[in-house]
Amino acid sequence: MRKTVITKAMAAVVITMVGVMFSAVPRLPAQQIKEAEALLGFDPIELIGSQEKLGRSDLTAQHEGLTYLFVSEENRRLFLGDPQRYGVQMGGLCARLGRTTGGDQDLYMVHEGRIYIFASSTCVDFFEAAPEKYLEPDPPASLRETASPGELRRGRELIARAVDGLGGAAAVDGLATLVERVTVMRPTAQGEVAAGQAAILDFAGERFRRERQIPSGTLADVSVDGQGWWRSPGGAEVFSPAQAANLAREMVIANPAYILRMRDRDAFIAAAAGDPAAAGAAEARVEVELDGDYRWTLTIDSASGTISRIAFVDRGPEGDWGTVEHILSDYRRAGGLDWPHRRVVTFNGEGVPYWGTRTASLETNVELDAVLFERPAELR
Repeated sequence: MRKTVITKAMAAVVITMVGVMFSAVPRLPAQQIKEAEALLGFDPIELIGSQEKLGRSDLTAQHEGLTYLFVSEENRRLFLGDPQRYGVQMGGLCARLGRTTGGDQDLYMVHEGRIYIFASSTCVDFFEAAPEKYLEPDPPASLRETASPGELRRGRELIARAVDGLGGAAAVDGLATLVERVTVMRPTAQGEVAAGQAAILDFAGERFRRERQIPSGTLADVSVDGQGWWRSPGGAEVFSPAQAANLAREMVIANPAYILRMRDRDAFIAAAAGDPAAAGAAEARVEVELDGDYRWTLTIDSASGTISRIAFVDRGPEGDWGTVEHILSDYRRAGGLDWPHRRVVTFNGEGVPYWGTRTASLETNVELDAVLFERPAELR
């Protein structure tokens, strides 16, 4: 039986949602939760039991950058025994929007014995109406368990064909850095306007930077080795570990070069999908799994070897989970690669125009200025 607790503190918070699309419009400011007090100081064990009781400052525990207070040593011991269960879920991200949108500690809800926080009262309303839409679905069974030897063999063949289609093994494996500048159509009150965006990826150093142009300047999100921050013309904020990890994921999940560069890892599994009798068809599909954290369906053009579609389960424009598919076309030679210069993106089969991009330029293996990945002075 579900038990939900919504506190009266929710009504006192007013946050204006700027947008929910991670690559189109500025989102809500990321929350700096390092050593912050969790849940306004309420004991999480008591909250789960439907009671709002302030904890004691001399009975605390730290977990994922948050300090929790407890009314008793017994509650503290219970929390420390399983902090993933009793602490704020999703690393403090908004339970509706996820991605890199942080939640507020005074916008909390208990759902099925776990505590979630939110970025706005609107997010609370959406989640309360249909929580199953916003909680990540269970992953499918591993391909190691479900794919046949023939499917695995054919899957590796298709991945090798895709490597050739992107420019060859030497080009793919020798890729240390990649800078892609694109144009996106950003929705505004005056209609759609073209806006510039850049993805700066340092594969070797595991550093990622996303830049978006807005009228007042540049918005930048940075993830460096598990840490991150965002910066705008008006200031900067530290990312929580969950936000930094999600930014890195966003930067690579639909990048064909990243996917193919991972092919020699032990945790990379590829299995042909669909009817084996259709091997002579114009296109072939392959399921790909990496580290148990990534799962893609790639559609590969049989003639050219180029990847025409990348599909995966992720959040949609409104934060609910479904199938995101990137349709890649207009392949041209750039940076030593045969690169798709146009993307059309759908969510559950419906087009999302402002997620699509057109590549303006692509550079590879360029030396990146260290300043791009330096933490802003005000955050040091």
